[in-house]
Amino acid sequence: MELQKSKPPLPHKATRIFLGICVFLSLFLFLLLLNTTAFRNNYAYGELLMLGEKAMLVFHGYPPRLENLGFVYPPLIYVFVLIFQNPFISSAFVGALSASLLLFFTFKAHSIGRIPLSIALVVLLYVLASPASLFLLSEHQSFCLFIGVFLQLVHHLYRYCRFHYTIDLLLFGMMTAFLFFLRFQAMFLIPVLILPFIITKEKQDIGQKMSVAIIAFFPSLFFLGGWSYLNWVFMKDPLYFFRAWLSSMGATSGWNPAGDLKGATIYLFERTKVLLPFVLPIFVAFIRQWKIGFQKCRVTPSILAAPFILIWADALIGATHEHSMSYSILFLVAALSFWVNFPGEAKLPWIDRLFAASMIMSLIFNWTLLGNQHPEEQAFKQALVKPLENSTVGHARAIVKHIRPGTSVLIDDTKGFPVVFIEGDARRFVLPYQYEYETVLSSPHLFVDYVVVYAGKGKTPSEDRIAGRWPEAVFGYLPRFKLAGRYGYFMLYERTEYPFKRVSF
Repeated sequence: MELQKSKPPLPHKATRIFLGICVFLSLFLFLLLLNTTAFRNNYAYGELLMLGEKAMLVFHGYPPRLENLGFVYPPLIYVFVLIFQNPFISSAFVGALSASLLLFFTFKAHSIGRIPLSIALVVLLYVLASPASLFLLSEHQSFCLFIGVFLQLVHHLYRYCRFHYTIDLLLFGMMTAFLFFLRFQAMFLIPVLILPFIITKEKQDIGQKMSVAIIAFFPSLFFLGGWSYLNWVFMKDPLYFFRAWLSSMGATSGWNPAGDLKGATIYLFERTKVLLPFVLPIFVAFIRQWKIGFQKCRVTPSILAAPFILIWADALIGATHEHSMSYSILFLVAALSFWVNFPGEAKLPWIDRLFAASMIMSLIFNWTLLGNQHPEEQAFKQALVKPLENSTVGHARAIVKHIRPGTSVLIDDTKGFPVVFIEGDARRFVLPYQYEYETVLSSPHLFVDYVVVYAGKGKTPSEDRIAGRWPEAVFGYLPRFKLAGRYGYFMLYERTEYPFKRVSF
């Protein structure tokens, strides 16, 4: 009997693994249904369309654009798109993976008594019923991956703070490198996260503190140097990866304080004021930290400050976006990590109830504050119910429908990637990475049947190379072409004058 009792609970473990697989598959199918429904109704987040277009050029470009295998843009964003060759399947897979990781940490913490069941159930409700969460998990692949890596990073940081295992510090350094490969501006987070170990009052000499800094920083600096070298070799510019990513997925909001420290700080305060209802869990976490004492868990303030530092870094490099409600998930994860990873000996039931209430209030505000300040989430929510009449996907589909089969198109896919992705045949387009692009750009009527020009938003100057070469094109005039239609920010021109013999490559 004793031998039977001492056997490991294999059936129980197998049941948990099976349950985890079922949860992941259910989430994957649910998220895939959401983003394909939204796409069918003329909505897809721009990042998904861009990733899909870049992956298409890797496999079907003319010639194949091999630098999109990961030598230019943040590589971890592309891994799953390249594997699945479909951005919607990839995004649903990443979303299900990140949500499963969050739920695993949450319910594991409940099983060992660190958090009550009420908090675990509210987290589950938040994941499945919050507009920001559904948008993030099904559409915003890079930020979703970022949150998944951030969860793992925080786990190792808390373990190192408690046990001082060097392996946890090394894994923390690797996770920060992964953050860099997802969002280059995440480099700003590293000094904040390791600051408690540098300024500690414990008896540590300079060598020990330097060791912590080197182990934490070295992976990111190593990969930064390697990526700069690869970009220098392939693109002749060591910082091309940074500039190219910003040009494709830079600011989408009206206020862009890029390069201005004061402006970025003001933007942080203004954005925090707008997001204040979503920051409530952070405030409750600070109260719990104050009641427990900062010396017992000195890394918590840095972790709770991480979402604010990231918003500030986004503003500083010019990556301000209209999907700011998605940061509510990062606020939740940062606050929840304190409950999940901090030992259960310091239980404060009233704080637990207050934290659950703050998450419920944040969930309610996720629904009530959808509007002009959060147009991405609002458009996604509407597209789940009915087709959108005025959207980038709808405009791109109208352009593709207008273009006759068997014709060729000149376009700059820096902003025109939705048209290329929705058309699906990259060989029909003359794109900037092709050697003949400048020749075609100088005399488009000799080579192509259509020209697509991105005119820019309002008074914002167009970043389109065609508009730079033919400035009057944004006003409706292109020599030897007629304006076939305006579709949102895109202008479609059709050739009217044909040479005696069409020039081709």
